[in-house]
Amino acid sequence: MKVKATNGKSLLVDTFVIVAISILICFFSKKLLLMSIVVPLILAVRLIYTLIRFDEKKQEIILYTICTILGAFNDWNSVVGKGVYDYHAPVYFPEFSTIPIWMLLYWGMILRYMAAVAWWPGLGKDVELKNEVHLGSKVWKSTPTKIILQLAIVFVTRQFIYHYYLDSVLSFAPFVVALILYSLIFRPNKREIKLGLLCISLGTVVEILYIGAGDLHYYHHGILFGVPIWISLWWSLSVIIWKDIYKLIEQKISSPSICN
Repeated sequence: MKVKATNGKSLLVDTFVIVAISILICFFSKKLLLMSIVVPLILAVRLIYTLIRFDEKKQEIILYTICTILGAFNDWNSVVGKGVYDYHAPVYFPEFSTIPIWMLLYWGMILRYMAAVAWWPGLGKDVELKNEVHLGSKVWKSTPTKIILQLAIVFVTRQFIYHYYLDSVLSFAPFVVALILYSLIFRPNKREIKLGLLCISLGTVVEILYIGAGDLHYYHHGILFGVPIWISLWWSLSVIIWKDIYKLIEQKISSPSICN
């Protein structure tokens, strides 16, 4: 099913925001007051500009809110709830969160940006939402089935990392298995393969910068200049799955009953 592709100008704006905040993290992650003011300000300016410059204003507000809630909760649960990794950046309310509030807000931008990149025509002209599910010799065309199976993969891999993040092998092996299963069940096309490779490389490089230059956070078994194998694989797996879920959410909230 053909879907709406990412607007090139909006992607450029979001890229500038990601780069700007990344530079701040690399040089000023320990400056709590500065980051607590500047990062939310950049995010607010970006949102205001987007609402003024582009159409579908209500959809953008809803989408960005959903991205922020999902991104912040996932990070908070992994760090505060499960202790999978730790943040070194200072915080104002450690009894509530050992993750800076500005970082929780930034996660909304990260998820929004990853979805924009995933549906960018530059990765390939076949901008479509696939619903094929390959189970053995049978091929099912069912979007609900695909989403359920994708969420099951996410749930299982998250449970593994919650329990085995201290294990040098079991911390990443389930993600290798998950990517193999994803390839067998959903048969990614060239566009999705490009996206997966881009996310592994870009996600790993950005994590290395945040850890090495900014001392933002810390992982166990960070053999890739502070980055563990599992998080590199997770960037690929999560974004490929997130792009489908995001697009379905976007289509749902674009219905007149919600946005009018």
